[in-house]
Amino acid sequence: VPFPADTVKSKQQTDPRFMGRPFAEVFRSVVAEDGVRGLYRGAGITCARAAPAHALLFFAYEVADRLLCRV
Repeated sequence: VPFPADTVKSKQQTDPRFMGRPFAEVFRSVVAEDGVRGLYRGAGITCARAAPAHALLFFAYEVADRLLCRV
């Protein structure tokens, strides 16, 4: 599950306290401040947003595959 890495990357990019800091330092700071749960903050909404998008992608692939196989 890559989500902890995404959380750290987002903090490095958006939080002035962590800009330019090494990954491991930001990781330790997040765990110290928010616990391990802090690494997964926002994971629920990300999954909820990704599920319909991926379903649509697979649907479009299947439709295109069927149409192209007829040709």
